[in-house]
Amino acid sequence: MLFLEHKHLYRQTYNKGVYPGPGYMVPFGRAARAREGRHVTIVTFGALVQRSLVAARQAEAEGISVEVLDLRTLQPYDWEAIATSVRKTGKALVVHEDTRSWGYGAEIAARIGDELFEHLDAPVRRVGALDTFVAYAPVLEDVILPRPRPSSRPCGGSRATEGRRGARREPRSAQTVVPGRRSSRVTPHAPATCTRVTTASRMALAPRSAPGDPGPAPGPRP
Repeated sequence: MLFLEHKHLYRQTYNKGVYPGPGYMVPFGRAARAREGRHVTIVTFGALVQRSLVAARQAEAEGISVEVLDLRTLQPYDWEAIATSVRKTGKALVVHEDTRSWGYGAEIAARIGDELFEHLDAPVRRVGALDTFVAYAPVLEDVILPRPRPSSRPCGGSRATEGRRGARREPRSAQTVVPGRRSSRVTPHAPATCTRVTTASRMALAPRSAPGDPGPAPGPRP
């Protein structure tokens, strides 16, 4: 038996809770309904449970009610919970951190399409990582892994960090989870960034002067 833990979840404040006691056990093959919804079902597990909840809250602001199922175990997995939810909502979005091609979500999506076809109002969609290795560099990891649509913030604003000083920020991805009324899709976007021009960056961007050239005259201070 293999018990796999996602080390990304160790340092996330939302993943902390009260110690349940020595007799606590997660039942095999029993999913947890992380969020109740009516319009679309998200089937997910692991680190993307929290990100799916964030996307569901964003969709709620647009009038879309999203149900989120946390599988918790993959072998066996709770097919009855999936079937019950999809029959209710009529739409399914399988979200996982594995690559979209040949990932675990492909089996779930195929079974939903085979056994629940008459209950579907739209094709089953999948959201996963890009078909490549997950890079160690956070900037590249942001592009590869899926995450919710980033919220806009003004220049000069700060982005909340998780945990103590030095902890990694939640990555921004080039893929966003956008559950819709008629269908669910993955929308590419440019990561939302805000550039702060500093003295060092001005020096780096200024044209290089020839020897003996005093360089451009200093402009007014901002």
